[in-house]
Amino acid sequence: MFRKIFYRPQTGVCADFIPFYDEGEFKLYFLRDYRDWDKHGEGTPWQLTVTKDLINFTDEVEVISRGTKEEQDLYVFTGCVNKIDGTYHIFYTGHNPHLRRQGKPEQAVMHAVSKDGVNFTKIPEDTFFAPFDKYEMHDWRDPFIWFDKEKGHYVMLLAARTKKGPAIRKGCTAVCVSKDLKNWKVTGNILEPRAFFTHECPDYFEIGEWKYIIYSEFSDRCITRYKMSKDGVTWLTPKVDNFDGRAYYAAKSACNGKNRYLFGWIPTKKDSDHAHWDWGGDLAIHEIIQGKDGTLYTKIPLSIKESFTKTYLDAKEIVLGTATTDEVKKLINREIDEYYLECEIEIDENLTGVGFLLNFDELADRGYGYTINLHNNLFAFDVYPNQPWNLTNFINVHRPIELKRKYKLQLIVEKNVAVAYLDDKYALSTRMYPLATPTFNLGLVVKNGVAKFKNLVIKTR
Repeated sequence: MFRKIFYRPQTGVCADFIPFYDEGEFKLYFLRDYRDWDKHGEGTPWQLTVTKDLINFTDEVEVISRGTKEEQDLYVFTGCVNKIDGTYHIFYTGHNPHLRRQGKPEQAVMHAVSKDGVNFTKIPEDTFFAPFDKYEMHDWRDPFIWFDKEKGHYVMLLAARTKKGPAIRKGCTAVCVSKDLKNWKVTGNILEPRAFFTHECPDYFEIGEWKYIIYSEFSDRCITRYKMSKDGVTWLTPKVDNFDGRAYYAAKSACNGKNRYLFGWIPTKKDSDHAHWDWGGDLAIHEIIQGKDGTLYTKIPLSIKESFTKTYLDAKEIVLGTATTDEVKKLINREIDEYYLECEIEIDENLTGVGFLLNFDELADRGYGYTINLHNNLFAFDVYPNQPWNLTNFINVHRPIELKRKYKLQLIVEKNVAVAYLDDKYALSTRMYPLATPTFNLGLVVKNGVAKFKNLVIKTR
């Protein structure tokens, strides 16, 4: 058992999480990428860590092993977990790029069962592929199932691509049904917006009168989004349909009977802000809340917030800024790099931006910033200040927000990983790779105006 805000296995990284709440604990199944073929070989197994409070995690154990290069499931990719009549069922994606070169399907839906949720037995005869007359043969993945009580059958959602359509925009969410979990019939598509390459990691749940489908946009944007419906036929896209920014992907949800949480991963880079985001990284957990109109928002889980118990700073009010310049104020030197912050921010009508600086090097005049941009109505993360003719890859690490004069901001930092929450509605995750040694780890920044930071509290663990 070990304590972490952003869980990561002891070696390698974690990718897609498949959360399942069972017997008072969250069983977090996930894809393990060792990133070391010489030592661990090719492919990804499914592993499991368990948590009751979202901050203390058991050591990971393997639950579904990889197949060989000749077998369908060299890569054991995303799926779902269900417990039915005392038996755990995992439906997962069997992925093998070597099979494509032989003219065989790269992906298939596969099935495994267990009595304890840890030791699973594969059932090869239950494997099934995309119908090649309607769907592309190599995209048939990420099964998610639930039981439809009204119709008396199981429903499976799948990330797929139609045979016909615009070359890049054939992505759809296919539907299969079954009475016995062994024989599946494809009935059509529940989502086919002609918008994305495909919709990965589908997830379905209901809250009150609303039904929701979560999916992750497989593109250079890599955004986890959702659609909502009352009748299960017409699926609406809310004005703000993403849960986080570019640095949070493949999120799926689970509910403990009271609260629903979202489990996604914050990607790594090749040790540089200039690099592309990788596949896999560290777990980040948001709590999902429902607005009065059915739209969904995210906030910090209470157990994570309350795990920070030692007060480092408690300031009733800090006033900063001038009408014509950027003003910076240091809050934390270098003595702590794991902390929780919360405050209220009040701004004047002329201010153009306000936020917090992280890992700042005063000599190089370089660091990072979570800022509320009042010109563009964005809550964003990027380097600060803008670097001369130097590209850093934080494209799309932002959220659209409402223009107001008062905001609530919360921030969690653990080493080089951070998540900020604005107004208990918008989450924004990121990762930092400082090129120099910071002279301070946290500060304030105010642009062209005056801001009041009220009830500013910083806590450590």
